[in-house]
Parts: sequence; structure tokens; C-alpha cells
Amino acid sequence: MKKYSDIYVSQLNDALKNHASDYKITNQLIDDLLIPDNFLNRDMFQRWGFCWSDVSDYDFSELDVEHLRKLTFNSSTKWPEKDKMPKGFDPEKIIENGKDPMLGIRELHKAGITGKGTIVATIDSKPQNPEHIEIKDSSITYQSIEKPEKYYSHFHGDCILANLCGKTVGVAPECNAYHYYQDCGGEVKKLNKNTIKILENILKKLENGEQIKIISRSGPLFYDQDYIDRMGDKAYKEIDKDKNTIEMLTKKIEQYGCVIFDANKFGSCGFHCGHLFYDEDKYDIDNIRMASWLDKNNPAQEAWEKCRMHFICGGKCVPEYYSDNGYKFEQDDCYSWTIPQCAGLYALCLQVNPNITFDEYVDICKSTCDTNKNGFKIVNPGKVIESAKNYKPEEQLGEK
Repeated sequence: MKKYSDIYVSQLNDALKNHASDYKITNQLIDDLLIPDNFLNRDMFQRWGFCWSDVSDYDFSELDVEHLRKLTFNSSTKWPEKDKMPKGFDPEKIIENGKDPMLGIRELHKAGITGKGTIVATIDSKPQNPEHIEIKDSSITYQSIEKPEKYYSHFHGDCILANLCGKTVGVAPECNAYHYYQDCGGEVKKLNKNTIKILENILKKLENGEQIKIISRSGPLFYDQDYIDRMGDKAYKEIDKDKNTIEMLTKKIEQYGCVIFDANKFGSCGFHCGHLFYDEDKYDIDNIRMASWLDKNNPAQEAWEKCRMHFICGGKCVPEYYSDNGYKFEQDDCYSWTIPQCAGLYALCLQVNPNITFDEYVDICKSTCDTNKNGFKIVNPGKVIESAKNYKPEEQLGEK
């Protein structure tokens, strides 16, 4: 079977051959490639850009910064010589820079605050390459409710683990993680049934004394009827029963001081993903802006965003798929990569104060976040950790 990367590169090569006049990569060509179902199927160029591609014969020198900011690529991309590259655009340097978890988290790691001794459970796809250097030597125990071969491998699993406990890009590189396999997509009934079995397994661990404090899920814990309708899937008779079972298991798990942190809770707690362009100073929070997929011309959207607390997602690296040591530079933002970052910061808090509850952690984030010149609130991990060290439940934390 052909690897997906080979299929994609073949399609991209055909598109460039047919539309890159005189082997020039122009601003207009980039715009055309980004239109879904135009030169490439769906939105594949937005997701993969020049990943895995040999574009060394092409001339990129005419691209302006606006369009360079739209490019996705990875360590396997073969670029042209310097004279055919835009001035100041250095892919190797961009990837190295993008491996930083940012927001001062590396300084916390240098101080020994790495999540060591904390236990996080994750629910996501079976990693495509558990041998990648980001997660190979991390303290991850893979958990499979059914036989492992019944789950298909997907890069989503690699990326959420890397953002949580990756050696370089992870927020909590020394936390202990139980990673439960859950297919990305597929029949909703099967997903909900698998979730029930996962929660039962975690509950048993808690009953046996394991101190799992957070379950990170980069998606909804329960796929409800609304989701089924949106995805065009078939409804199933036991959906209400499964919902009640998941709610019951959730309550039992929470009695052990363990929080389930899924996409719904991520939003309701006031967190969101922020964006940083490759050419901007990563240490200056004034450069952090709304997620790239939000409507910048919608005042209501911007006002809503200014009420959220942002981590940096777009403008960073994740493991390169089909590689043991390469990286993919992500221009886009998503909940999926941001949720494990948020869970990872909670793990750092638990290392310095094991009694911090998740609700207290959220309150600390609210009271310590910085506001940049554009009015966006940015999570400040250094301040969060300092507050967590000395936090007392009776203290009232006011929002900034």
C-alpha cells in the first residue's frame, strides 16, 4: 500500500507541473493551491503544503511575507538554493525555532519543573510512529481496550502526545502518561462504546490508588446527536443510554480528584489557541493574535476572543509523520494541539503543589494571564507556577 505522503506528493507535483509557469512559485499560485478542491483535493495544501516534497527546481524568490506565512513544510522538504529563496526565509531555522514550547516554558524546565511525578491520561488515536524522538523515551504507557491491531494509526496521536510530554516541544516532558487508543473518526456508536470502556479502565486504576489527575481528550468525550447529524452519520438506539453511562462514569472519576478535560471543557473554561507568525519574535506576547481560522473582520468574533486565555498553537512544530527525527512546521492553529498544552501546564502545577484542583488551576490562569497590546489575554506559565506554589484554597483570586 502506498504511503499517504507519496500520494500527496504525487498530486502536488502534478499541480506544480501544470500551474507553476517557468518553475516560479508565485503569490497567486499559493493562493490558488489554498483553495479547497481547486488544484488539490479538499484543503490538502493548507494541511500539508510542501511537506515531503522536492521543490529544489522551483524559484520561490518572488513570494512576499504574507504568502510565506501561509506555508507548511517539514524537515523532509527539499528547497532550492539560496538565490531562489526569499530573503530571510530559512526553513531549517524556522523549524528549530518552532520546536520551542514557548511562553517561557523552557525556563520552567531548566528549573526542574517538568511534570515529574504527575500522571495524565490521554484519549486519542494510536500514534503513527511511537519511535519518533519526541515521544520514544517519554514515560508513556500505551493502553488498548481492544487488540491494538484493531485501531488504525494516525498522526493525531503523535501530535497530542508531543504537545503534552514530548522531549522538545512538550509542556510536561517528564509526566507519566497513559495513552488510550481511540480512533479518529469512524462510526459514532463504536467511538462512544470505546470511551465507556476507557473510562471504566481509568476508574479501576483510580480505585486501586493511582493518582491520575487529568484526562486529556482533544475532541468531545461523548459524540452526541448533534455531532451525528453534522457528520451525516447514522443515529443509534442506545445513544441516550451511552450518554448516561459516560456521565455516571465521569462523576465517579471526578470523586477521585481527576478532571476530564475535553474540547467542550477547554472552551467553557475560557481557553483558546493563539497564533504566532514564523518571522515574529516569539518572546514578545504582542505578536500573539487570534487563531488563523477565525474571522479577523468580525468585531463580535474579536470581542469574544479577547475574553479567552490563549496558548500558542500556530507557528510551532509537531513530529513529522513517517520520520523518526523530523518535524513539521504548522502554520495553522487547532484545539487538538492546544488542549494537551493546557493539560501539561496543569501537570507542572501538580508537581509544585499536588493539592491544586483543576478549577483552582483555571482560576490561577485567569488571574495571572497577561494582556497584550491588541487586548488578547495570554497564559503566563511562569506566573501560573509561582501562584500554584503558594496557592491556598481560601484565597480569592480576581480575574485580570
